[in-house]
Amino acid sequence: MPCIPKKTVEQIIGSGNDFVIAVKGNQPKLFAHLKTQFEQHEAQSVDDQTEQTRNRMTQRTVSVLDTVAGLDATWVGVSA
Repeated sequence: MPCIPKKTVEQIIGSGNDFVIAVKGNQPKLFAHLKTQFEQHEAQSVDDQTEQTRNRMTQRTVSVLDTVAGLDATWVGVSA
């Protein structure tokens, strides 16, 4: 069963939980919109983590914006 992010977020909120979504290139419009937002506004918080497992080095960066303007209204729970 494919993951449908908008419905998944709706279920998470319906269960009373909070969420963070990783946005990648498989959501091209959302990815491009958020990339523009981060270019225009300074992130409120940034966390970088580096992890090495076996022979692989992985770096993750999580950036948080205070508000995001112009998101599709069907992204339930995201406030702009």
